[in-house]
Parts: sequence; C-alpha cells; structure tokens
Amino acid sequence: MREFLIRTSARHEWPGFHVSRIADVLVPSGWSAEQLAGDGEFAVRVGEATVSYSGDMPGWQVTICGELDREEEWIAAVTAQIAEAAGEPCEWIDVSGQARSPS
Repeated sequence: MREFLIRTSARHEWPGFHVSRIADVLVPSGWSAEQLAGDGEFAVRVGEATVSYSGDMPGWQVTICGELDREEEWIAAVTAQIAEAAGEPCEWIDVSGQARSPS
C-alpha cells in the first residue's frame, strides 16, 4: 500500500473543484478504471489495484492498495488534472517519503 498527498504548490492546501467533476478529474485520461463504493470520497479499481481518494484540508489523500503499474505516472496525471480543475499549480508527495513531484 502506498499513500500520496496532492496539494496546491504555493499554499500547500486542498485544491478544490466542483464535486460534479470528481470522476473526470480523479481518473487520468486514457486509463481504464471501474468506480467502486468504498472508503473515501471516490474509489476506483485499476487492474489489480484499488485507488481511493479523500479530500481534506491538507490536500487530496490518495491510497493505492495492490499493484498499480506505472503508479507514479497515475499520480502525476491525476495531479495535473486536479491542477487544471482547481485553476492553480499542484504537487504530489509520497507520504511514505519515497518520492516527490517536481514543483
């Protein structure tokens, strides 16, 4: 299991966008995912992995359970889509301390 935080680059806060766009924003374009009921505000199955999202004040908390091929590519793509929807630059952090996106 890996956990990430997606937040605004400048203010280090939760990047908000309208809830009606959640499925479009939190699944990267070109990826196949099945929406699931589950923990958090939004969850999907991608191959053998489950990706769940929870929006809080520090940012979007993302939990990946199982093997997700190209998971950092997934996180980077979601971060870019969140930045576009929120209208401000965003960054992702592996809260396990393994990696960080370029700011």
